[in-house]
Amino acid sequence: MELEKSKYYDLFNTLIEKAYNVNPFDTLCSLLRAGGMSDANWDPFEESRKALEDYNWILEKTRTERSAISQIRIALLMYCQLIEMTAPHEIMTNLLSCIDGGGYKIQPLRHLGRTNNKKKKPSIYVPPSAKTKFRYINEQAEKCNEFDLKVAIGHIYSDNIRNSFTHSDYVLTDEFFRYTENRISQQIPIEELHEIIMSCFDFYSQFMRLHRLWLIRLSKGKRYHKWPEYRVFELLVGDNGVYGFNVHFSNGCKATYSRREDGIVATNLSFKHDGGINFYIGSSQNLEPLWKIDGQPVIDWNELP
Repeated sequence: MELEKSKYYDLFNTLIEKAYNVNPFDTLCSLLRAGGMSDANWDPFEESRKALEDYNWILEKTRTERSAISQIRIALLMYCQLIEMTAPHEIMTNLLSCIDGGGYKIQPLRHLGRTNNKKKKPSIYVPPSAKTKFRYINEQAEKCNEFDLKVAIGHIYSDNIRNSFTHSDYVLTDEFFRYTENRISQQIPIEELHEIIMSCFDFYSQFMRLHRLWLIRLSKGKRYHKWPEYRVFELLVGDNGVYGFNVHFSNGCKATYSRREDGIVATNLSFKHDGGINFYIGSSQNLEPLWKIDGQPVIDWNELP
């Protein structure tokens, strides 16, 4: 099965759309990466976006002022940062979980890590490698019949390239990318290396593009939604699309999650043992059979934005 690079946009658009049609709220949580609170400047995903903009600038300068080999070295640096990003791994895993009828989990890949127990030292959690995470994502994609995603990952991910570059165990020539794996010398033609890197750039650029486009797209619809048990769901919308949500309860309380540049707010939220989300609703004795927003009854749903 072949997947052209031009289809990466359709691949991710379809993946998000399928997840949203099965479970809209959990899909939104997946895109927002709902979780605990933090102040500003604690979002590695946004830092990676900015870093890639800088790398693109360096890549262009290198192309015009250095050499083709120099450009490949910068491209390899970008490649390794892209495939190591945790947020896309978690978002893809959660989208597949939604499609499969599961749901959102705050750290859907944590179970793939291990605990490093050393004598006379505290246990240290060791996160899973990119290879382990991609293998798991492939398994979930196959389970959901999302074979195009598995094919795409096969086109962009090379553990040999990642390991050799990260550990400075490589040499570039005009014709080959040479490295040693288990002390065995190997090489990849430069044309093949270039194809893998370019596929990876396209894969992640379309992923990050669709991630933002869907948050903007969702901001164009209705902001308030009637939920069961007299709950009102509200989308929080800003200039860049949806940035969070409120869940209003009939006793005047509400649960909030928002992710903005100045930090993350998560109030009256609790997290299940499996990583899902629960709400603190306040006093159950004060709940009423009325839909309310900030303590005020909803009179006409058609008047709400």
